[in-house]
Amino acid sequence: MQTFSLKSHLPDRAAQPSAFFVQSRGRNTGRPSYAPRRNCYVIACQEQDLSVTYWLVYALWKSGHFRRNLQGTRTPYIRVGHMRHLIARAVRRYAHELEPVQQLQKTLQSEMRLIRELDRVARMRTVLLADLIDHIA
Repeated sequence: MQTFSLKSHLPDRAAQPSAFFVQSRGRNTGRPSYAPRRNCYVIACQEQDLSVTYWLVYALWKSGHFRRNLQGTRTPYIRVGHMRHLIARAVRRYAHELEPVQQLQKTLQSEMRLIRELDRVARMRTVLLADLIDHIA
């Protein structure tokens, strides 16, 4: 997990199978995604390192590390060199430690499960309110 490449994404060029995308502009600068978006960089690495690199970038984004390096007044952006430096530092420091990455994945799964449950509760509340209104009217 020592090497990765970070380049500007060109929409007409197909990405490698062992690559993911990172938003380079706007409020979600640094947010990783497996689908290309406008204004993004592409990170390519070896197949076995893809998941760990993705989650390290996710951790950097969620903790606000990319936000510190934003430039621009109207639409904030991060330069490719700054992003490369931040990701390389995280990879050097945490690439061999899989436990924090696994804990992050478990936490995100729990968060998604809670979001689904909250959605169900909101739908139940809507149904109950509709029934209440039907009985009143």
